[in-house]
Amino acid sequence: MAELDLPVPFTQEFISLIPAQRLAIGKLMTAGAVLSISVAADRSKAWTIISAKSEEQAREIISKFPISNMIRYTLRPLFVHETVDMGLPKMSMN
Repeated sequence: MAELDLPVPFTQEFISLIPAQRLAIGKLMTAGAVLSISVAADRSKAWTIISAKSEEQAREIISKFPISNMIRYTLRPLFVHETVDMGLPKMSMN
């Protein structure tokens, strides 16, 4: 898991990168590199679950974030991460 420290307050430069950041996260999720992301209500922090075999690989994934030069982050290896599958509903043969 990566705990991201976001700039407070958001600068105009940071705000301008948000659409590209969302697009990059979507692509990384589709590729299976990022599993989830959550942003604190006060927008000071974000947490992302990254699927990586090493700390170096996790850092490489974060370096693909358009906002990577504007944040600080801490990597915290997880032992367990469980989620509810929110994919497509199962088909019924009715």
